[in-house]
Amino acid sequence: MAISPACGRLLVATRELVDPNFSRTVVLICRHSEEAGTFGLVLNRPTKMRLRKALPVLSEGRAERLWAGGPVEGETLWMLHRLRALEQVSEQVMDGLWFAGGAEFTHRLVEAAGPDIDGDVYRCYAGFAGWGTAQLDAEIAEGSWVVVAAGPQAPFGTDHDLWAEMSIRALLPGGRDADFIERARKN
Repeated sequence: MAISPACGRLLVATRELVDPNFSRTVVLICRHSEEAGTFGLVLNRPTKMRLRKALPVLSEGRAERLWAGGPVEGETLWMLHRLRALEQVSEQVMDGLWFAGGAEFTHRLVEAAGPDIDGDVYRCYAGFAGWGTAQLDAEIAEGSWVVVAAGPQAPFGTDHDLWAEMSIRALLPGGRDADFIERARKN
């Protein structure tokens, strides 16, 4: 059963999507509306650059990785985080996960949260992925993307191939439904 794009869901590139900007990517939808289109962050494109290079005002010794969030406005910084203390200055993507943008916010969050080398609490992304109104629906209809439900842990952890995992999940009966996945984990 196909599910529709919505805030907090994942877009999983199919093998048919050969655009090098999106081949084998998983995109977290952070904003979605019929009027304004869709804004998301590519979750599985780490760069070799460290956040300290993008934000030289950070304390010495910081070694968090910078992630490529998408091909649009690559010089802008976006944060995904699980810090309830900063929910008032962030947009909620889903329960337990927020995002915000800008160098000033990123600096404030990273300094307040402390080092997170493994990216378990926050991740910083350069750029984003965006679709105009109805553009994403057309790409889904042509078979470029599959929509999969996600939980707040999806953007974090580097010990697995997120694209392969989500591609397999999309093929499972009920695998696109977050409740199905949660019930399967409990069994």
